Amino acid sequence: MKVENIRPLQDLASHTEQKDNKVFQRSKRANDKTSIKKVAEDFESIFLEILLKSMRKTVVKSGFLDGGNAEGIYKDMLDSEYAKNMASASGENSLSFQIEKQLLGVLDKNNQKVAINSYSKTEGKE
Repeated sequence: MKVENIRPLQDLASHTEQKDNKVFQRSKRANDKTSIKKVAEDFESIFLEILLKSMRKTVVKSGFLDGGNAEGIYKDMLDSEYAKNMASASGENSLSFQIEKQLLGVLDKNNQKVAINSYSKTEGKE
Protein backbone atom coordinates (compact mmCIF):
# COMPACT_ATOMS: atom_id res chain seq x y z
CA MET A 1 0.00 0.00 0.00
CA LYS A 2 1.28 3.45 -0.83
CA VAL A 3 1.91 5.99 1.90
CA GLU A 4 -0.25 8.61 0.18
CA ASN A 5 -3.33 6.35 0.53
CA ILE A 6 -3.05 6.24 4.34
CA ARG A 7 -3.83 9.94 4.89
CA PRO A 8 -7.39 9.83 3.43
CA LEU A 9 -8.16 6.77 5.56
CA GLN A 10 -6.97 8.57 8.67
CA ASP A 11 -9.10 11.61 7.75
CA LEU A 12 -12.12 9.37 7.21
CA ALA A 13 -11.61 7.63 10.56
CA SER A 14 -11.20 10.97 12.31
CA HIS A 15 -14.32 12.38 10.64
CA THR A 16 -16.36 9.29 11.56
CA GLU A 17 -15.16 9.47 15.16
CA GLN A 18 -16.10 13.16 15.41
CA LYS A 19 -19.52 12.48 13.89
CA ASP A 20 -20.17 9.62 16.33
CA ASN A 21 -19.07 11.84 19.22
CA LYS A 22 -21.50 14.59 18.13
CA VAL A 23 -24.39 12.10 17.94
CA PHE A 24 -23.49 10.79 21.39
CA GLN A 25 -23.33 14.32 22.80
CA ARG A 26 -26.75 15.16 21.33
CA SER A 27 -28.36 12.05 22.80
CA LYS A 28 -26.63 12.68 26.13
CA ARG A 29 -27.90 16.27 26.12
CA ALA A 30 -31.46 15.09 25.39
CA ASN A 31 -31.20 12.71 28.35
CA ASP A 32 -29.84 15.56 30.47
CA LYS A 33 -32.84 17.73 29.58
CA THR A 34 -35.37 15.06 30.50
CA SER A 35 -33.56 14.22 33.73
CA ILE A 36 -33.32 17.92 34.63
CA LYS A 37 -37.06 18.29 34.06
CA LYS A 38 -37.74 15.26 36.28
CA VAL A 39 -35.43 16.50 39.04
CA ALA A 40 -37.00 19.98 38.95
CA GLU A 41 -40.51 18.50 39.24
CA ASP A 42 -39.38 16.23 42.07
CA PHE A 43 -37.87 19.18 43.92
CA GLU A 44 -41.08 21.21 43.51
CA SER A 45 -43.10 18.21 44.68
CA ILE A 46 -41.01 17.93 47.86
CA PHE A 47 -41.30 21.67 48.45
CA LEU A 48 -45.08 21.61 48.00
CA GLU A 49 -45.41 18.57 50.27
CA ILE A 50 -43.58 20.40 53.05
CA LEU A 51 -45.78 23.43 52.43
CA LEU A 52 -48.98 21.37 52.60
CA LYS A 53 -47.89 19.62 55.80
CA SER A 54 -47.09 22.98 57.38
CA MET A 55 -50.46 24.33 56.36
CA ARG A 56 -52.23 21.26 57.75
CA LYS A 57 -50.50 21.72 61.12
CA THR A 58 -52.17 25.12 61.48
CA VAL A 59 -55.67 23.61 61.32
CA VAL A 60 -57.18 23.31 64.79
CA LYS A 61 -58.36 19.78 65.62
CA SER A 62 -61.76 19.56 67.23
CA GLY A 63 -61.12 16.32 69.04
CA PHE A 64 -64.53 15.04 68.01
CA LEU A 65 -63.68 13.33 64.69
CA ASP A 66 -59.94 12.89 64.83
CA GLY A 67 -58.87 9.52 63.47
CA GLY A 68 -55.64 9.16 65.41
CA ASN A 69 -52.52 7.63 63.89
CA ALA A 70 -54.28 6.14 60.85
CA GLU A 71 -55.68 9.52 59.88
CA GLY A 72 -52.23 11.09 60.23
CA ILE A 73 -50.71 8.50 57.89
CA TYR A 74 -53.56 8.95 55.41
CA LYS A 75 -53.17 12.75 55.43
CA ASP A 76 -49.41 12.46 54.91
CA MET A 77 -49.95 10.20 51.91
CA LEU A 78 -52.68 12.49 50.60
CA ASP A 79 -50.42 15.55 50.92
CA SER A 80 -47.68 13.69 49.06
CA GLU A 81 -50.02 12.85 46.18
CA TYR A 82 -51.44 16.39 46.09
CA ALA A 83 -47.89 17.74 45.88
CA LYS A 84 -46.95 15.38 43.03
CA ASN A 85 -50.08 16.32 41.07
CA MET A 86 -49.55 20.03 41.66
CA ALA A 87 -45.90 19.83 40.56
CA SER A 88 -46.65 17.88 37.38
CA ALA A 89 -49.56 20.15 36.39
CA SER A 90 -47.66 23.40 36.85
CA GLY A 91 -46.84 25.69 33.94
CA GLU A 92 -44.29 28.33 33.04
CA ASN A 93 -44.74 30.26 36.30
CA SER A 94 -43.94 27.26 38.44
CA LEU A 95 -40.94 26.65 40.61
CA SER A 96 -39.96 23.55 38.62
CA PHE A 97 -39.97 25.48 35.32
CA GLN A 98 -37.70 28.16 36.79
CA ILE A 99 -35.33 25.55 38.22
CA GLU A 100 -35.27 23.68 34.90
CA LYS A 101 -34.57 26.91 33.00
CA GLN A 102 -31.72 27.79 35.37
CA LEU A 103 -30.14 24.32 35.21
CA LEU A 104 -30.42 24.15 31.42
CA GLY A 105 -28.66 27.51 31.22
CA VAL A 106 -25.84 26.14 33.37
CA LEU A 107 -25.74 22.96 31.26
CA ASP A 108 -25.51 24.97 28.02
CA LYS A 109 -22.69 27.11 29.43
CA ASN A 110 -20.81 23.98 30.52
CA ASN A 111 -21.34 22.35 27.11
CA GLN A 112 -20.03 25.48 25.38
CA LYS A 113 -16.94 25.48 27.62
CA VAL A 114 -16.32 21.80 26.90
CA ALA A 115 -16.78 22.37 23.17
CA ILE A 116 -14.37 25.31 23.20
CA ASN A 117 -11.79 23.37 25.22
CA SER A 118 -12.03 20.30 22.99
CA TYR A 119 -11.84 22.47 19.86
CA SER A 120 -8.73 24.27 21.13
CA LYS A 121 -7.11 20.92 22.01
CA THR A 122 -7.77 19.49 18.53
CA GLU A 123 -6.50 22.68 16.88
CA GLY A 124 -3.23 22.36 18.78
CA LYS A 125 -2.64 18.87 17.35
CA GLU A 126 -2.63 19.97 13.74
